[in-house]
Amino acid sequence: MKVFKLLYGLITLILFNTQLLGQDSLAVKIEQDATSAEAQARNSLLWKITGNGLNKPSYLFGTIHIIDKDDFFFTEEMQKAFASCEAVTFEIKIDDMMNLGAMFSVMKNINMDNGVSLRDLLSEEEYKMVKNHFDQMNFPFLLQSA
Repeated sequence: MKVFKLLYGLITLILFNTQLLGQDSLAVKIEQDATSAEAQARNSLLWKITGNGLNKPSYLFGTIHIIDKDDFFFTEEMQKAFASCEAVTFEIKIDDMMNLGAMFSVMKNINMDNGVSLRDLLSEEEYKMVKNHFDQMNFPFLLQSA
């Protein structure tokens, strides 16, 4: 159940890196920065990107925008990865987080291609669980089918 709560909490991605910015094309090998099942569970949001001549790794971090505070975690491995970075890039400028106009411009990209909706990707039971979670939080359920 906790894993599923994390899945629907992963709405956007943050790309933070040490050397990836500005490269036009990059075939990368993405590997999870964990070896044991326990480490994978703790570190499932942080992915290490290596290969194709990169001198230093980059990281891809799935954010948790909608999660109960009791379920939130930020491991020591994650802290070390952030601390080792030369640059951090977010899906929106931090200064724009309180700017409604900027937030709405991001919202136009919330829909998937070809009319695919969250309802198309989940079973009816999973969809109801996600929708109920949003309803309990009094949060608009923007990912439902049109």
